[in-house]
Amino acid sequence: MKLKYFILPAVLLFVGAGCAAQQVNTPELSNKENAYSLPGVSFMVPQGMMIAGEGVTGNDGSYVSLWDVETYESIKKQKLEALDGPSSVYITSDLLPKGMSAEQWLKQKSGLFSAGMKVEPVVVGNLQAVKTHEEGLLSLDIIAIPTPDKSRIIVIAYDTINMNSYAQQVMNSLKFVTAVQPK
Repeated sequence: MKLKYFILPAVLLFVGAGCAAQQVNTPELSNKENAYSLPGVSFMVPQGMMIAGEGVTGNDGSYVSLWDVETYESIKKQKLEALDGPSSVYITSDLLPKGMSAEQWLKQKSGLFSAGMKVEPVVVGNLQAVKTHEEGLLSLDIIAIPTPDKSRIIVIAYDTINMNSYAQQVMNSLKFVTAVQPK
């Protein structure tokens, strides 16, 4: 069972960061209220969720993992360290190479997925995005959304069995921030 809790965070760190992820450990869940920002995007942390971890990636990016409070309390009662638990909804912001589509970006990370990975177009916040679904220890959706200025890619990954409602709330609250270019 503990392996299941490890796989989602490990896979998602690799998706968001490539091989050079640098994790910033947080011993207790943060109780930040409502709004949260990553480079290029801000969103609302759904009621009933807490920030379990946040940090930077090796590609000028950032990530945050959100857990539902109930899962956190369950882990705490079993006296497990917080970072041994599942990332319920995982959000990254990474640089998007110039001219690369969200689908190309996701397929570039295809070493993480089965050989038959299918990518389908979706719309998130009036933006064209792509989604892939994986079945394994978890039923996992990964959605890649390029920012309107195409400078960053926002990736939202979540366990579709337990976290679909929370992930939808995050996606419905997305607000994209255009990068300011120096003169």
